[in-house]
Amino acid sequence: MMSNVQFGTLGGTLCSVWNSFDWSNLLHTVLIAVVGAAVVLFDFLSYAKLINKGVR
Repeated sequence: MMSNVQFGTLGGTLCSVWNSFDWSNLLHTVLIAVVGAAVVLFDFLSYAKLINKGVR
């Protein structure tokens, strides 16, 4: 069982880590990853359609 002091220490640590994130940079990274994944998926699906038609 954790004591009140341990809970306070853990809470302070979590708040410190939370505030150290650069949220604009994180949002940009997520956006670029989503766009990249969508492009790869589109390319894969396009290539799969060509293979199904017998074009290689």
